[in-house]
Amino acid sequence: MRKAFFSLLLCATLIVGQNLSFASREARRVPEWMDRLTIYEIWLNAFSPEGTIRGAMPRLQYLADLGVKVAWLGPIARRSSAPNASPYNVADYNAVDPQYGTEQDVRDFTAAAHKLGLKVMLDIVYYHAAPDSVMRNEPDFLVKNTEGKLVRGFWPQPLPDFGNPRVRKYLIDSMV
Repeated sequence: MRKAFFSLLLCATLIVGQNLSFASREARRVPEWMDRLTIYEIWLNAFSPEGTIRGAMPRLQYLADLGVKVAWLGPIARRSSAPNASPYNVADYNAVDPQYGTEQDVRDFTAAAHKLGLKVMLDIVYYHAAPDSVMRNEPDFLVKNTEGKLVRGFWPQPLPDFGNPRVRKYLIDSMV
């Protein structure tokens, strides 16, 4: 429930940040492949003994045999170096966390999934950035109050400034 709320909040934030409203967009038809869609979320450290993207690849056939249509990878972006950082405490949205593998591993995983008829979805939360995020290297990427201090959200991490087109481009590029 909480994850769904924050996903909706993110979508609304991105839309408002781009001066769009839900009413200004025409609804799209749901693609046929989404009818009765089964999504399986993979937490790498629990899905394979290796706990890596490459270690999860041999189990994709198992998901296909179950009738899964989408393999939803739990967060794989490089996380904060803070002790016990959550995988949602992202330091760099454009880098794969070395504990999970490499960018090539993601490409190979996706190719293997596609051969089995599976789609791949990434679990990405843009609501906040890690305190040691690369976004801190850009002075206007994070929200600041009138005193110049970082604004923190529901969790104690800094908030990206979605009103900044460069921030939106950075985040969109990370999805690509």
